[in-house]
Amino acid sequence: MTTTWEKVGKVAPRELSRARLELHWAAQLPGAVGNALVTHRDDDSQEALECVDDRSLLVGKATDTPTPLRVALSLPDLRVVVLDQELGELASLTLQGKTLEEGFTWLARELEQRGGLDNPPALAVPDYDMPDHELATGGRFQFAQASAFEELASWFRNGSRVLDKLEGTTLCWPHHFDIAVLDSIDDQKSVGTGLSPGDGSYDEPYWFVSPSPRPEGELPALEKGHWHREGFLAAILTGTDIVSDGGTEQGPFVDTFIDNATKIARKLLS
Repeated sequence: MTTTWEKVGKVAPRELSRARLELHWAAQLPGAVGNALVTHRDDDSQEALECVDDRSLLVGKATDTPTPLRVALSLPDLRVVVLDQELGELASLTLQGKTLEEGFTWLARELEQRGGLDNPPALAVPDYDMPDHELATGGRFQFAQASAFEELASWFRNGSRVLDKLEGTTLCWPHHFDIAVLDSIDDQKSVGTGLSPGDGSYDEPYWFVSPSPRPEGELPALEKGHWHREGFLAAILTGTDIVSDGGTEQGPFVDTFIDNATKIARKLLS
């Protein structure tokens, strides 16, 4: 597996939490457009976002409006962007200093006017668990450390480039804010591989390879990383491990982890 890799670690993985939480909440804006204006899918992928790595965008699906539009989150500068179907930029809003509700109001107006709608669509965060943050109760986006947002954009760019080499479609899910591909072995078995920018389990970016259904019995030793067993089962490689142990070969370090963990996961499911 070969891919272009940007060295990460200019901002330590465990110092990205504040920026990651703001981006996670900001991703609800394009995700909400998918739920409001894209045909519902059984797997809820109408809200999923695609990573356009050369522009550091997480882009929603085209809307079912008279003039189809796409809505994106720009990771390095915390902007919500309205695009045409060819990803040409039509309008954008810098979220720094804005509330989430102000973002929804601006976005609904843009979709009404540019999409040819009679009324602004009703946009809101879906009814699922989100990490605690003042944005949920009217707080404002801070964009306090620009370097942390750029660092997270590098993680997402790397993640997209690595995952695009694998079987399956790379998607970002606004609920958990991870990007992943699902390799379906058959109707019952699959292996999910992805990158999380951090969550309640690991307060830093991490790679995961997760077999489903959860296999029983002993787990073989991994060449790199470790097994996570609490709540979910997955092989894990943390950002701290990549920065501290990957040296100048971070990309091949991640590739080795994925290759080894995937082989083990598929064998466990056989």
